[in-house]
Amino acid sequence: MMRIKIFALVLLMPCIFVFSQTQIYFNYDDAGNQRYRGDSSSGRQSDATTQQTTAVSSQQNEEENFWAQIVVYPVPVKDILTLQWTTDADVLIDTVSMYQYGILNWNFQQKNLPHLNRQIQISMAGYYRGIYVLAFTLKNGRTYTKNIIKQ
Repeated sequence: MMRIKIFALVLLMPCIFVFSQTQIYFNYDDAGNQRYRGDSSSGRQSDATTQQTTAVSSQQNEEENFWAQIVVYPVPVKDILTLQWTTDADVLIDTVSMYQYGILNWNFQQKNLPHLNRQIQISMAGYYRGIYVLAFTLKNGRTYTKNIIKQ
């Protein structure tokens, strides 16, 4: 009886080693999407991840370049908020808007027109204290925002 058990065990041993699974590694991007599944512990970065990183960094550069052309003062503001921008930014800007943080109705909205002379002054004397969101909507559909504090 013992011989049969040992014989069966010897026959099963190769099957266990042949059909055993190897260790599989997973890599995920920042959003939680699976980017790699395989047996290499180092993982492989896919081209999509590299392209996404490049796209995000180029969008950040565009936004930084845009804000470099905009002057917003004084921050924090008490009475009058002044917005000025360059000629290059004037070509890009479609509308300038402002709303109070947490409340989704516009306190101020102005279409960029030639008679504005690349400057807007917003009287904030009647506004409550708090944080306001200044939004520049560009002609290509993008929106860049900046927080403004009203004292």
